[in-house]
Amino acid sequence: MFDTAVDDDPVDELPLARLLREDAHGHDDHEHARAVSVALPGPVCPSALIDLLEDPPPGTYRVKGRVSVLGPRADRGYLVNLVGHMIRIAPLPDPPPVGELVVIGVNLDQDAAQRWLGAIAAAPAERPDASGLRRLHRYRRLSD
Repeated sequence: MFDTAVDDDPVDELPLARLLREDAHGHDDHEHARAVSVALPGPVCPSALIDLLEDPPPGTYRVKGRVSVLGPRADRGYLVNLVGHMIRIAPLPDPPPVGELVVIGVNLDQDAAQRWLGAIAAAPAERPDASGLRRLHRYRRLSD
């Protein structure tokens, strides 16, 4: 948190400073962050994952998780983070046995987030998705 003394909240940032200011003035009626999560028992479709990271559910501030993606020769593991509009993807040494994704937001539309995560979990990858892998690797390179 930076500049908690400033009264304006930066755009695309979780309003933690505002919550601190409200607490300092005795307000306890602020909204708390909400979260929705899903376990991913198998590899996810990289196109679906990137589509949804680029256009998350309303009210989403953060998405994080570990996923397995079916590559041309073997499954690969990735750490996925979305904060505001910034997507970061990093390789994991091994794919997770069971992946997971969590969506977090102060004004999160929990029903939309559940549908969003359910769509990824319900459509496991059955074969490599070349265009989706290219998009995922582009974000991975940009994350370095």
